[in-house]
Amino acid sequence: MIHCYTLCHYLISFWHTATHCHYLISLWDTGIYCVII
Repeated sequence: MIHCYTLCHYLISFWHTATHCHYLISLWDTGIYCVII
């Protein structure tokens, strides 16, 4: 499985003010998902 921690951390930087944020990001059409908790 491809790790997308870099992308997640990048997005967290913008909304780093929120305490509990759940983001579901789908990358390409391969069905790769990155969950930010």
